[in-house]
Amino acid sequence: MTACRALRALCMALFPGVLVLALYACNTVNPMSRMFMFDFHITNMTSHSILVTPVGATGPSGHRTRLPLLADVRFYWPARQSGRLAIAPNETRKFTYDWDDIQFSEILVEWGDEARLLVVNAEPTRDQYRPPPVDHFTITDMQTLPPASHEIVALSKERMPWGTIYLLASVIAVPTFWWCGRRIRRVGSAVV
Repeated sequence: MTACRALRALCMALFPGVLVLALYACNTVNPMSRMFMFDFHITNMTSHSILVTPVGATGPSGHRTRLPLLADVRFYWPARQSGRLAIAPNETRKFTYDWDDIQFSEILVEWGDEARLLVVNAEPTRDQYRPPPVDHFTITDMQTLPPASHEIVALSKERMPWGTIYLLASVIAVPTFWWCGRRIRRVGSAVV
């Protein structure tokens, strides 16, 4: 009977992870979240590969953070990586983000030891939470862009977002939860 109690305790511990995964699954097909998806393109017209990190501002203070990029335009699924995204010379890359919670403000452009900013919205706290008026940004010469602050550069080097960690924990929790449920039934039927 103690094995059955231990398995039930494990199931209870894993239940929040199962719920988080269920919420993620429901949100991927939520039509309301799809309304706020915005596609934009960044073209690298320089002669070398660059790394880009789209940056946004939130709240009245304009706190800077990475844009919440999405992995798929058909579903609301967070991208695995949202910073330091490589773009080869003469290449255009498409990005999708959710604009209703953050104002797209800058694109951090890195090449070697240099970090520059392509300003998308000079006043991101004014008329917040709207998509930018243009959807295509071209980087032609790094030297013409203003230098990036240390705070913005630090954003590009942040580790994995918590949402991805929670999702991975949930994906591990579901099979374990299912296995525990089967074991409880077996142990319970053996006792009877």
